[in-house]
Amino acid sequence: MAARALRAKPPESAAKEFFVQSYDVKPGQLPAFETVVEGAGRARRFLAFDGLVSVDTYVDYTRAEKPYTSVFGFRDERALARFMDDPSAETLGLEFDAFIGDHGHDMQSWTPMFRVPTLSTPAG
Repeated sequence: MAARALRAKPPESAAKEFFVQSYDVKPGQLPAFETVVEGAGRARRFLAFDGLVSVDTYVDYTRAEKPYTSVFGFRDERALARFMDDPSAETLGLEFDAFIGDHGHDMQSWTPMFRVPTLSTPAG
């Protein structure tokens, strides 16, 4: 924990607890997966969970396996626990899982990834 104190600090966010999964999308399934997440998934169903404040997905092609990482941000630990215990979240997760390969889940109380302005160059 002491080493983390010496690292760059994430920006302020409404999310304080995180559910993270890294995966790859099954061959030929990306357009259908995007449609599900954009339509019923993100707008109407993911953010319908009280306390789920963000869903962000990143792609890192420097990783040979599981280049996609989705980060679900929750307001607090109770909101994350309610999400994990909610049967409708499990149903939504199974729909999500139909498009992705083998993956694991991680829960943590720190921002898993963020841009560090002091170590980055602004565009333009």
